[in-house]
Amino acid sequence: MAISEYEVRTMFAALASENPEAFFERVAEDVYWMVLGAHPLAGEYPDKENFRRHVLERLAPYFDAPLKFYVREVVVADDRAAVELYTIATARNGVRFNCACCWICEFENGRITGVRSYLDSALVQQLLDRGDPHAPGKA
Repeated sequence: MAISEYEVRTMFAALASENPEAFFERVAEDVYWMVLGAHPLAGEYPDKENFRRHVLERLAPYFDAPLKFYVREVVVADDRAAVELYTIATARNGVRFNCACCWICEFENGRITGVRSYLDSALVQQLLDRGDPHAPGKA
């Protein structure tokens, strides 16, 4: 069943809100999530919990507030959508984390069942290499 651009934009808008959980309510528990790239967050995650634990929770300590992802572009074809996202943030360790990414999503009955996520490998590596997420930024 085809998903509409409006549905995708509405779903992803939650990632920029104070209630990002509304987005994850539309993600299947057994979603297959691939994070591509050459950085420590890259990998294959067989379900929503693994993705959240190994990617989002790993990034969280580096920031004073949860990262917000804003939609730049959405392209829909039947039960798939390419969603270009970006975030603008500065980490506690001083890294400017202005990251662009693209998620290729598969939908089934209005829920995300698969994701291939592409992001800036060098920026993620820089964030993690800078060290202690609780350290103040460097001048």
